[in-house]
Amino acid sequence: MSTPFEVCPYDAPLGAEIRGLDLSVALPQATIDALRDTWHDYLVLVFRDQTMNDEQQFAFTNQFGALE
Repeated sequence: MSTPFEVCPYDAPLGAEIRGLDLSVALPQATIDALRDTWHDYLVLVFRDQTMNDEQQFAFTNQFGALE
C-alpha cells in the first residue's frame, strides 16, 4: 500500500520516523487512516521539525480521537 508520507523504521524493536507531512494543517482522512495503521505497526512515531502552536497540536491529535 502506498502512503502519502515516508516511513523510516528505526533499527530497534519499535519506532519509526515519519517524513513528508505538515502536521500544522488538517490531513485527509486517508492520511490519518494510514498514520493510524503505521502507528499500530511501529507503536512509536517520530515527527521531526514540526512547528505547531497549541491549537494546531490539539487539532492534529483530535483527528485520532477525543483527548482525555
